Amino acid sequence: MVMPICADGSKICLSQVRGTLHSLVSNVIKDGKTYPRENWIVSEYWGKSLETASNIIFSNGALDPWSSGGVTTSPSSSIVPLLKESGAHHLDLRAANPLDPPSVLDARQSEKNLLKMWLGQVQDDKSRQGGGVHNVFASEKYTIP
Repeated sequence: MVMPICADGSKICLSQVRGTLHSLVSNVIKDGKTYPRENWIVSEYWGKSLETASNIIFSNGALDPWSSGGVTTSPSSSIVPLLKESGAHHLDLRAANPLDPPSVLDARQSEKNLLKMWLGQVQDDKSRQGGGVHNVFASEKYTIP
């Protein structure tokens, strides 16, 4: 995966990358003896072509250096991008902390509400068909506290 960043020994400077994609790839081949695939992330994970996907939450932290590549708009009502203004990479997926910013608390609540709704829809569909929604790791039904 091609993710050019630079460093001067004391800090990382994402916005000051020098050179072309070709020169960056050439240096990786020369120095690392590996061949980066600059379009791999798009071909492997659909890029942002999500028209046929459903029930996905894209959690983006504004303090996350990777957020510029995040999904921030939705092609459908079941693709939900969440922006945590004061959040970083995966902060909403970690255990609660008294120092969590309000945007992370809101994101966690939104994620929980969406999962409950989506699982409820599946459970309703299965109930109409005479079955239940079962946890694949246990014999009990899914629950989200």
